Amino acid sequence: MKKSFVLVSLIFMLILQSVNAAEGDTLRIRVHDDVDMVWYGNYSEWGYFPSGEDTYRKIIMKYTMGCASGGCSDWDYTTRIFLRHRTGDFDTVQAEHPDFLLDGEPVEILHYCESATFITIFNNETQTTDTVWNPEMELVFYELDGNNITESLTQIVYPAEYWNYYYDIEGEIIDSIFIEGCETIVSEMHQYEIYNQVIHRFELARKITPYGAYMRNGSHGFSPNWTFTSYFDVTDFAKLLRDSVEIVAFYDGWSSGFSVSLDFEFIKGTPPREVIRFENLWSGGFTYNNAENFNNNILAAKDVYFAEDEKYARIRMTPSGHGFDNNVYCAEFCPKSYFVFVNDDLKYEQLMWNDKCGLNPIYPQGGTWLYDRANWCPGLRTETYLHEITDFYNPGEIASINIDLESYTWTGTQAPYYYIEAQLVTYGEANFQNDAEILDIIAPSGRDEFARINPICDFPIIVIRNSGNNALNSLKIHYGLKDGDLSVYDWTGNLLFMETDTVVLGSIDWSIGSIEKFMAVLSAPNGQIDENPDNDIMISDVVLPDVLNHDKIIIFLRTNSQGWQNAYYIEDFQGNIIFERDDLSNNTQYRDTVELERGMCYTFRVIDRAGNGLGFWANNEGSGQVSLRNANNGVIIKNFITDFGTELNYKFTTHYALSVENTNSSPFMAEIFPNPVRDELQISFNDNIDNLNIEIYSIDGKLQYQRHYSAWQTYSINIDVSELNNGLYLIKISNRSENIFTRFIKL
Repeated sequence: MKKSFVLVSLIFMLILQSVNAAEGDTLRIRVHDDVDMVWYGNYSEWGYFPSGEDTYRKIIMKYTMGCASGGCSDWDYTTRIFLRHRTGDFDTVQAEHPDFLLDGEPVEILHYCESATFITIFNNETQTTDTVWNPEMELVFYELDGNNITESLTQIVYPAEYWNYYYDIEGEIIDSIFIEGCETIVSEMHQYEIYNQVIHRFELARKITPYGAYMRNGSHGFSPNWTFTSYFDVTDFAKLLRDSVEIVAFYDGWSSGFSVSLDFEFIKGTPPREVIRFENLWSGGFTYNNAENFNNNILAAKDVYFAEDEKYARIRMTPSGHGFDNNVYCAEFCPKSYFVFVNDDLKYEQLMWNDKCGLNPIYPQGGTWLYDRANWCPGLRTETYLHEITDFYNPGEIASINIDLESYTWTGTQAPYYYIEAQLVTYGEANFQNDAEILDIIAPSGRDEFARINPICDFPIIVIRNSGNNALNSLKIHYGLKDGDLSVYDWTGNLLFMETDTVVLGSIDWSIGSIEKFMAVLSAPNGQIDENPDNDIMISDVVLPDVLNHDKIIIFLRTNSQGWQNAYYIEDFQGNIIFERDDLSNNTQYRDTVELERGMCYTFRVIDRAGNGLGFWANNEGSGQVSLRNANNGVIIKNFITDFGTELNYKFTTHYALSVENTNSSPFMAEIFPNPVRDELQISFNDNIDNLNIEIYSIDGKLQYQRHYSAWQTYSINIDVSELNNGLYLIKISNRSENIFTRFIKL
């Protein structure tokens, strides 16, 4: 027993050291700082990154979008983040320059005088001919000095070679005189070569703006201070994110607008494999006229030579389709695939489609936010598809790489249009053989991207990756609240190098540890020592669910004209459904009373099979209503937005908060002693007791003790707990209007 305790203590000491080291080894650099994007074009800033002396196991770019200072736009515009890499190489370009310019403009033939000249005009007031001096003109001569154009002479000249006319009192021409030119010159071109530095542009991220009317107006739960942060893994760009780098935010909108902030996080350590080469295969925005032209000309096959040290390679493909005013609603609203060929063999088929726009965490929006689209949803990121091609080429040889879009025919006024960024990345040898990496924590999490899933009070969800060369078949996952007792999940599967898996873990004890932080720790990949412990730990923020202090609630739901689309149910923390209703009628009210256990975690779900909620402006289904109500008096406890898209997912606890700390700012205070306790628990107060209620719950939420106290002239009470079983207990102390939650251990 003592040996086990020492081992566990050692493990957690190492975990704590690793956490502290990881937090201290992250370098954060902000480039764009709340920059307004209010009109079509590029918004460039210089980023000052590490020199490359250190290595980084991961680089994350956080793209925070907000409303511009003048407000958010109503439209879904595309934004793209680029890195402009100055290679140090130069291209030679043929150029030419005229040997003179007049007022900064080229002129083929120039007649002029060096002395002032004049023109005549008819004066309507005096009915006579007036004389006006011509304005000065700047004549600049240029000469070629090697490959440089330099100014050789600048002088002031005046117009010449024109007629002046003289007028009678009626304004009729009665005479004329020709102003001869003093000098005449004919322009000639200087031919020379210029050298331009070769600059390669690489897309780091693409993100579509939301329909921003609600943000601008401060309605539907939004405000003009709205922001949304998306995370992009840009580790593959490590060699390019060095020293001074120009970072460009491109905005294809034509009205104000949105803001952009970019934060780069460099996390020290060793990556799974070192990048050797990064290059664009196809890059830009392209009109789809027909498949033959698009695939043979725009996405023409590339012959790529792979060096001997390029042991691994993958293609990063980021497509998004736009435009829909045609008979097939392409490219925005039609699901199409692309095909990856290596040496003329089909290796991958990928559907360019996001079918989860109805679960958009930015909801509701004023536009058609919930319609699925060609690899994007309003307000969210465009996904990058990763295709490993390591097994399809031989180092030291040339391989043909080709990508074709699915063939289709369209007619109409608007041609389909695609933004396509296809990048080739090659790598050296794998740095580890056995390396399990925690890639993300989806729940619990405070990240904007996971807002539809959080908060939770049941099963954590994480993403793991095999970052070792050996296939990953087994793994231990320790998880729980930071500084608390960690549960263990034994994962099994079969992940090849760089493959990922989303893991739903078991429930945890939410009462022990730091309620603000959740921790997951990986160990023993394939029963071996993890060769790279730096990526074994991740900590996330915990968002607390609502607390409902009710033993019975009423589910109130009124359907719209398509009641068949809807169903609703409540499930407990183990996923057991305790109430459900389906087969709903149109335009009908439903009221269902549900009994709840104290100290439990529940999930209330409402689904819409058409993905358009109970009230969506763009259809003719009408508007329903949904709320949770107090079963005793019918008062609304929680009212829900009806324009929710595919599903409502609401988690709550009953009669206790996940946080057992006193979160009240009132003067009502209580302390318990001793803790741990064997027989008698003393509760002390900062004032006389007034209508006090004491409830004690076991960790599984079962009520163990309850007593009500009227107004006593005392500052403490004693409770006999000797009959309680050993373990952890929650105690709720309530007066007329305030609650205190705390905990104690019975020994």
